[in-house]
Amino acid sequence: MPQQGYEWRKLADLARMESGHTPSRSRPEYWNGGIPWVGIKDATGNHGSVIYETLQEVSQDGIDNSSARVLPTNTVCLSRTASVGYVVVMGRPMATSQDFVNWVCGPEIAPEYLKYILMVEQESIRKFSYGTTHQTLYYPDAKALHVCIPSRRDQDAVAQVLGSLEDKMSHNGGLLRKLDALERACFTGLMAESGGVVPLADLLMLTKGVSYRSADLVDSDTGMVTLKSITRDGYYSERGLKPFAGDYRSDQSLVNGDVVIAQTDLTQNADVVGRAVRVRSSAEYSKLVASLDLVVARPIQGVPVEYILGVLRQERFRRYCQDHSSGTTVLHLRVGALGRYEAPTIDPIKQREYAAKVRSLHALGDAIQRESQRLRDLRDLLLVNLISGRMRVRQAEQQVEAVLQ
Repeated sequence: MPQQGYEWRKLADLARMESGHTPSRSRPEYWNGGIPWVGIKDATGNHGSVIYETLQEVSQDGIDNSSARVLPTNTVCLSRTASVGYVVVMGRPMATSQDFVNWVCGPEIAPEYLKYILMVEQESIRKFSYGTTHQTLYYPDAKALHVCIPSRRDQDAVAQVLGSLEDKMSHNGGLLRKLDALERACFTGLMAESGGVVPLADLLMLTKGVSYRSADLVDSDTGMVTLKSITRDGYYSERGLKPFAGDYRSDQSLVNGDVVIAQTDLTQNADVVGRAVRVRSSAEYSKLVASLDLVVARPIQGVPVEYILGVLRQERFRRYCQDHSSGTTVLHLRVGALGRYEAPTIDPIKQREYAAKVRSLHALGDAIQRESQRLRDLRDLLLVNLISGRMRVRQAEQQVEAVLQ
């Protein structure tokens, strides 16, 4: 039975369902024409967000000569193939690929509220998908979805209180991007002092992570750092850590203040391979272990870890890693090639000066990242309770006000 004031409704009665399409790739005039086109990478990289830009664009010719359609602002997009259950909202008119079922909301359901429902029910939605190699949510099943909703006024109130947390997280994201740009500018200035190149193996030791079985992922005071820990903005998320009780053989696989490099990508999303982040100890786990999908990079004595991170976060390094990756189903970076990468040679004194300069940027970035993590955890907790009706908006507002003061 729904909570008082809530009722079950067929989603197709509240919102118009739209499909997407991919214009012909063999016609270059159909692409790069200024119309945002939502693909799977846009959804997986921006789950739960309002998006204004996409990785690819189509042209009006591409729209006119395909089944793709430009959908209005506030259309809610749900991924239905491969990575099923990811949700984004259009911040302006866009088209999508056929990998989405799209909902143009009517007056009885708020787009933001529908986004929150789909986020809460992500795992349930995945249960309606079928397929052996790639899971797919088919349109008849999507059209049969039902949602339990309160009045539109209450929907807007829920969206407002959760949106205030998301606004703060978005603001923090902007601060992190500014810090990242400042750090990269500092490193670019340092490169002007370069006197040549040396193999990366002369600057650091590379250690592969450890493999694990599902039985290893049990309650433990040791955590495993996985690919899911690595975020697109150059940080790592503790939400991606998994409890790990397996045998990590030696302390070489332990990470604390070390840099890890993404070695594997199960989705063949080339921008994952070669992504490097620095991992610090977790409040939840006493030790952290790198998974086999990661390579631990430890500077040799005297080389600042901040300098190594600067080297590994250059676009040139990412391209090198992508060029030295292979695989038909899974992209895999050849670890032996990492040591041959040509890194710039910098006077040790200059390295230490650079490290001291950016260390404060890292500390500030870590603090912002931790705050965003707390906000995200609170958002997710309130999200479940508000959508289910177990918590009233006023109670949620009080909790939000306490953390945003």
